[in-house]
Amino acid sequence: FESLVYSHRMLEHGEYKGHLYGTSVDAVQTVLDEGKICVMDLEPQGIQLARTQELKPYVIFIKPSSMSRMKQSRKN
Repeated sequence: FESLVYSHRMLEHGEYKGHLYGTSVDAVQTVLDEGKICVMDLEPQGIQLARTQELKPYVIFIKPSSMSRMKQSRKN
């Protein structure tokens, strides 16, 4: 897992209650190779990693109705 993180092969990763989790470039590529569409909710860093010749993502930004609404959604 750590080697995938260090080699930038993880679009997102983190730790929760002592367990590592993440989504690898290879996992997304597997979905695409099956002719399916992969929908993800990524942080800006993950979007930057996804912008490769391999994946070529479509990025959609959904603007919140207000700054206070965005801050509230980030708390949850």
